[in-house]
Amino acid sequence: MKRASAVILVGGSGPSMLRSRVGLPICLLPLPDASSLLAAWIDRLRGFDWITDVSVVTGRPEDLPAIRSELETIPEFLSMPIEVIADRNEHRGTAGTLRDTVLDREGSKTLLVVEGTTIPPAHLPSIDLAPLDVEDVAGMILRTPQFEPAGLMALERAALAKVPEVGFFDLKEQLLPRLIENGSRIRVEEVPIGHTRVAGTDDYLDHVAAPSKRDGDEGRTGARIHPTAQIDPSAIVTTSVLLAPGVQVGPGAVVDRSVLLEGCQIGAGAVITGSVIRPGMQVRQGARIDECEERDSLPRRNGGPRSDTSRRRFGGARGRSAR
Repeated sequence: MKRASAVILVGGSGPSMLRSRVGLPICLLPLPDASSLLAAWIDRLRGFDWITDVSVVTGRPEDLPAIRSELETIPEFLSMPIEVIADRNEHRGTAGTLRDTVLDREGSKTLLVVEGTTIPPAHLPSIDLAPLDVEDVAGMILRTPQFEPAGLMALERAALAKVPEVGFFDLKEQLLPRLIENGSRIRVEEVPIGHTRVAGTDDYLDHVAAPSKRDGDEGRTGARIHPTAQIDPSAIVTTSVLLAPGVQVGPGAVVDRSVLLEGCQIGAGAVITGSVIRPGMQVRQGARIDECEERDSLPRRNGGPRSDTSRRRFGGARGRSAR
């Protein structure tokens, strides 16, 4: 059986509005069935006995401690050798980062490249790497039935030698065309999985709000609440919510279609809708946050509407303000 090294790409050095607002790498956002996107991807990859090792590759060296800390919390996954690598060359693109970090490393000649900032499917289908044994086949793209990229592709490690040593170079838009121009073939294989890139708050919250469909739990709904989270009996927490460890929700607070990350404290009477609240954030009493815009919950003293000047950015992605 053909062996492969898995490479999980978890973000480049470019700006990410969602990342800057949630205060942590996107790959570390929690999911209903896993502590993070990264943990979920590693869990899925464990189902392939032909994967020899895993490299988690980031374009942000400052994220190394947080990523390593996450891996330390899931020791059962460490049956596979896992290494976290940072590309310290800025703005290299996906292909450039792969060349910098894995071209000359030990491991299998074939790479299974994973987009680690996408929502992993509940179960990965079987993937046949046999087409890569054909001499002129340099890679294989996996697509969904809707003809969209599935967030997975296989690539011969030697193909990365075609990537320039300096400058930006994209994997799909530049490397694959270059390989074809040089006489190699790229196979396209359909796999029965969806693909959701976490490009913004809505992508992420839609997945959190969706019914669970794993492990015989078809159609389950309900808030996903960590055992260490504390919710006042008078608070309202809807079914489309995820509460991370150490979250506190105060008296009379309302939380709907939102994710409260580790250690958040929600004040009494606050209303949180359509938002991702960053770790350790303290939401003041009576605040209203809709799609991460905050307003005072009480009217102005003269009885008029709340002033637009009371609004300030808070937590996750920007959007409409509640009125």
